Amino acid sequence: MRAIFLFILSTFLFAAIASGQKKLTKEEILKYWTKHKSENLKGKDVFQVIGSDTILYSRTLKLIDSLHHLGIDSVIIYTVAYPGYNGSDKCQTGSYPINTFVIWKSINQTYSQRLEGKCNSNPNKIDSASIFDYYDKNFTTITSECFMPIIFGAELSGNKNVKYSMSFINHEPNYSIIYKDGNAFKEIEFSESEMENKKSLFHDHNLSLKSYTWWEIIKRDLKQ
Repeated sequence: MRAIFLFILSTFLFAAIASGQKKLTKEEILKYWTKHKSENLKGKDVFQVIGSDTILYSRTLKLIDSLHHLGIDSVIIYTVAYPGYNGSDKCQTGSYPINTFVIWKSINQTYSQRLEGKCNSNPNKIDSASIFDYYDKNFTTITSECFMPIIFGAELSGNKNVKYSMSFINHEPNYSIIYKDGNAFKEIEFSESEMENKKSLFHDHNLSLKSYTWWEIIKRDLKQ
């Protein structure tokens, strides 16, 4: 029986080697995915998440530009999009609901303004300075982090292509946080399921990110 088991195991290993496939560890998957994402981000419009709503897109850039003329270069754009959802709100101008918050500091006071399609609120004062303080304190870590999608495993082929076993959900909230400082941008994108699906290899990874904590602070201070 032992000889049969060893023969089967040897056959399996030989087949895997012959096919040139290698099962990747969690750390290796993270390395390959981060590299792949970095390459795809080159030349990408950081406002793509709101780009589907051209009116909201234009109004967001106009507000940022007006802040720039006031000498305010550091701006945070927090967006929640609901692809696949049908909205009936009179403010909605895109194919699905998108809410955008522009956050900035002026004379040691933090402000936010909500934009939704053709509607917007007046600027609101935020009592806490935590949104900018936390980012400044954890800048190096946040700029190097990456939210991981729902991945159950991956294999590396002989020609160095990675095949992922993944799950995609089309109808769920998608989040974007953009930190604009002058002409420099840092964008963070993630979805609801990436934080909730416990079967994903990277569920705990995503919840341990400084970026996740920053998102929690943003929601708290915006009362969202």
